[in-house]
Amino acid sequence: RTFTAKPASDYAVSKWYLDGVPVQSGGPSLTVSNISTEHTLVVTFAASNDLAVALMEFSGDEGPTELFNTNRYVIDVENKGLNTLTGVTMTNVLDPTVVFVSASSSQGSVSYSGGSVTAAIGSMPAGAVATVSILCVPFFATNIVDTVSVACDQVEPDLANNYATNHTTVIDPVVITKQPASLSTTSGGTAVFSVGVTGTPPFTYQWFYNATNLI
Repeated sequence: RTFTAKPASDYAVSKWYLDGVPVQSGGPSLTVSNISTEHTLVVTFAASNDLAVALMEFSGDEGPTELFNTNRYVIDVENKGLNTLTGVTMTNVLDPTVVFVSASSSQGSVSYSGGSVTAAIGSMPAGAVATVSILCVPFFATNIVDTVSVACDQVEPDLANNYATNHTTVIDPVVITKQPASLSTTSGGTAVFSVGVTGTPPFTYQWFYNATNLI
């Protein structure tokens, strides 16, 4: 028996599954022969043209993003459609409170102007991924927003995955402003030590006796 699938406009057949096993990629029809028992047939569809973007942020230091530390954005641009896409571009609008340092792309060229990083990625076959890396430095302790978008020459039926946003909280680094002072006391007496710090709270403290014994 021959089965025929008719996708909607701008979509195409992705895979045919027989009893959960992929048996054919693409093609509007599938023929099943020598049928002796019941089977389950499933066909999946995919957009003919589908460009997607993912945005990740990495702090230059271990832990949260700190003021004046180099921050890195990694943008993955993927062709999730079935056709080759041409004229692929990526635009990343940096938060106005950060200073651009550098940018690189695994494919094509990348440039910076007026607070935006633009990558001319070019042609991408189906399943291809291009990665853009951006370095910047935050100069204010605040919430920063990074937005990225991608586009191509072809018409896409769904543009929902062509945009991505990242929210990052930048904190003041913790700085000790007052070290505990040495003091003397009588045998059996009490010694009180204190430390002064600045930065973005909340703060936690660990005190050690003889350098290694946590108290």
